[in-house]
This record gives sequence, structure tokens and C-alpha cells, in this order.
Amino acid sequence: MASTGGPSEAQTGVSAAVSTSCNISKLKRTPVILNPPRKPPGAHFKVLQWNVLADGLAQNGDFCRVHPDHLEWEYRKPLLLQEIMEANADIICLQELNHFEDLAQVLKELGYEGAFREKHASPALKYEYPPDGMAVFYRSGRFTCSAGAVEGRSFQDDCTGREQSQGYLQILLHDLVVGRDLLVVTTHLKAKDGAECEDMRYQQAKQLLRNVSGTLERLEKVSQEAAGATGRNGSAAHSGGKGGSSKTGGNGSSNGAGKNGTGSGNAASGPAAAAAVSKDHLVPVLVTGDFNTLPGSKTCRAFREHPLGLMSLWEQRPIDATLSSGSDMDVPPPTGAPSAAANGGGSTASAGASSDAGCSGPTLPLEFSTWKFRVKGESKRISDYIYFSGDGLLRPLQRWRMLTEEEIGPTALPSSAYASDHVSLCCEFEWDVDADLEWAPSSKEPDWG
Repeated sequence: MASTGGPSEAQTGVSAAVSTSCNISKLKRTPVILNPPRKPPGAHFKVLQWNVLADGLAQNGDFCRVHPDHLEWEYRKPLLLQEIMEANADIICLQELNHFEDLAQVLKELGYEGAFREKHASPALKYEYPPDGMAVFYRSGRFTCSAGAVEGRSFQDDCTGREQSQGYLQILLHDLVVGRDLLVVTTHLKAKDGAECEDMRYQQAKQLLRNVSGTLERLEKVSQEAAGATGRNGSAAHSGGKGGSSKTGGNGSSNGAGKNGTGSGNAASGPAAAAAVSKDHLVPVLVTGDFNTLPGSKTCRAFREHPLGLMSLWEQRPIDATLSSGSDMDVPPPTGAPSAAANGGGSTASAGASSDAGCSGPTLPLEFSTWKFRVKGESKRISDYIYFSGDGLLRPLQRWRMLTEEEIGPTALPSSAYASDHVSLCCEFEWDVDADLEWAPSSKEPDWG
């Protein structure tokens, strides 16, 4: 199962340059199979989610076991690029990035375009570093982004209306191979432990979900109008155009994501087309980010229980059942079993008790997405997420296995061989489409692992 974007001459050249600029290779990632494919490779695409650790926050983040040299951007950048190139993802979602132009220049050589949203009142500024923010890059040979289809916003305090530091970046993409639209949202929710901060994350999650719902309603309305026009005229055209690198600041550059990039070459015809939007016109959603909370918290439940029907990647059990996220499974624990995340997602010294508590069977290894030692103690837990539209719209096929303590080493993260205090998530998804995609170009890269 491979992505449609194979390595190019530019990729090979950049890879060689990265290798020579870094004395050490990063930790290699291996795959975990979630579901067997049902569609040809043309219906598959990969998504990478990663908090890359902002420059400035790295040097002043109290990583007490990490050598200072390993926290500098010039040391970490080649390792970061190695991770991105190994993923070979079609969509890349990053948080805590404050070298967007630097990274965008390299990724452009690899065939990516992107958008960036600078964080309001970035904490990196107090250390006299550039403000960090969120970025979404997409492979321009696979996806396009229509003009005006990028939106960046800060969250607001529900009581005072004041702008908060945290926010999200939303981008509407059109898949050139499948002919379908995809709404991608990346976010970085409030950090720190405690009930007050969890309440803030919960409110931020609800704001994000309200906006996504509003965007989808606008897209559905446009699809209904297009379907009606198809019924009258017998044809409809996709309105999306190819986008370029862009930056959004403050509250974002556009609120009109629902007015561009909609439609599909599979529009139905006839009078019934305007009456309902078929599955081919529904726009799936991907929400990625560092949520700063454990699965099972009320913030994660806000996503799971929302009418959008989003599912967490952590819900997806590997086929061979060799791994378990334990309490990090974003599902309710068995009746009578305590939830390790019920306290709102505080720092823990371990990933938590198994969600199989009270059930017979072997204890499976637990996974985590962040692990660090600070003066105040150890923190190891699930903090990073990929949520996706269920109901068969998107189907996860495989993801990267998370790194283990043994692989990382005693210093925890960041390390000499890994660029961030967060481990990236990479997942291959499959579109639920009936079109014949056997003609679509397959990747020249080997299968993962």
C-alpha cells in the first residue's frame, strides 16, 4: 500500500543534501496495518501530523536530560526533514513551526505548496525568536487549493470574547486523482494541566467543531446548487484552481472556504439530483493537531460525540493486535473500569492503565506520542491526534508505529536522533470511491518498513 507520490529527482537531491548536512540518521519508523485495502492505489493518500517543537521553546523548554546542542534549529532541521521525507505524505500538518519560509523552500523542491498561520502572542517571542504557528503543506501534483479556501483563526474566550493565543488553520483541498474535496484542519490547543486548562481546551474544541460544521454546510449548499444545475444543464464543472504558498496572520485571510473548490466530476444528473447530496458530494474532514490532553478527556469526547461523526486514529486496532494504546484508546473504558484521562489529561509518568482492564488476555505494549523529562518530572502520554470522517468516507489502512523508550534512549525527547519532543503520526487513508483508478500512477517507493 503506497502513496501515489513517488520520489522524484528533486527528492533524491534534497535527500542527499539533508544526509550530508546531518552527522546522524533519525530513528526509523515502521508500519502498523489497520485495514486491508479495498480500492486501488490511486484512492490512497498519506497524512503526516507533527508538533515539531518551536525554535526558542526548544532551548528554553527545560529539557533537563537533553544535550543543548541537540535543541538548536540547525541541528534539528535535517532530522526533521528526514522524518518528513521518510513519511512521503501527500498532506503535512505541523504545529510549533517558526521557520515556515525556510521549510517551505525545501518542501517546494519536493513538490509541496503550503499555508501558514502565525500564532497570536506566540510564547517564542519572549525568548526573541520568530513567532511559531501552524502549517499545512500538500503535494501539488496530487491536491490543489482554491483561492480563498484557506482560513486561519484564533480561538476566543467564551465569556470575555478576548482573542486567545491558540487557534487553527483550515484548508480546502481537491484531490486531482479521485476528483473529490477534502477539508483539512490543524490545531494546537491550550497547554498545561489542570481542570481550568481542560475547560479551555474543551471550549476551543467546540469552537473548532462549530466552524467546521458551518464550512461543511456552506459546501453542501454549493453542492446542492451544482447538482441542481447539473439536473437542468446536464453538466457541472469543478471550480478549484491551483494554489501556492501563503501565510495567514491574525484571524486569517479568508472566511470563504465554502465558496471555492467544490463540486465533483461524479455529479448526478436528473431532477432528483437537487433534492439530496449524494455520498460523492460529501466533503470528508481531517482534524489533526496537538490537543494537549489524554484520550477519554472531555475535549476528546467533544470530537467523538459531535454529529460530524469523526473517529480518532487511536481507535483503530492493528490487525495483528501487537500494539495497544491502552487507556490511550479514544473510547470509553469497560464498565466499572476507571478512566486514566478522567482528570482532564494531566501529565503522567506512564501512558496509563490498559483499556482492557478487567478483561482477560495478555497486556499489550502501550504507545505514547510525547515523552520528556523536565525538572518538575516526567511526562509520557498520548497528546497528538488525527480525527477523520467515519461512515466509510475515509478508511485508515496503516499508520506508523510509535517509537518506544528503548528506541529513543534514556534522554527521552528531543534526542540526538529525533528532532522534537513529540513523535509524529503518519497514516495512509483510502477514499471510498467507486471510480476505476487502476490507471492512477503508483509510487516507486517501497512499502513502509
